[in-house]
Amino acid sequence: MGRSASDRGITLIELVVVMVLLAIIGGIAGPPIAARLENVSLRTTASQLAAQFRKAQAEARIAQTPIVAVYNDHAFHFLKGTNEIGAFSLPVAVSPVFENGMDTFLLLPSGQIAGAERFQLLNQNDKRAVIELSFLNGITAQGTQ
Repeated sequence: MGRSASDRGITLIELVVVMVLLAIIGGIAGPPIAARLENVSLRTTASQLAAQFRKAQAEARIAQTPIVAVYNDHAFHFLKGTNEIGAFSLPVAVSPVFENGMDTFLLLPSGQIAGAERFQLLNQNDKRAVIELSFLNGITAQGTQ
């Protein structure tokens, strides 16, 4: 029995045309989506790091012992005395920028923070998130700029 014209499948040319159209749409829409995802990643990293600082600040108040936060090896390390009580590794694409080169912070039991009042996280697209360490306003993360 013969096949009718409506029983035919997709031709190779039709498949190639659809693939080319998908590639064009992906090329146009892909870069803005990737940039937006990087910005979301930067904001998320800043929020998580600010939360880690708040947690260390709370530990300093509870234990009535200063907590030192120091940056090295692409991570923030939180120390109570000589014991590390926490660490926060930054994603590879994110780097901190410190005011006056100060990369060490002292979280006191009183809630005060000795060290720079703010620092920035910078991603590969030069977008920045700011982390502020303030006794009056608390520890906050502000979105990308």
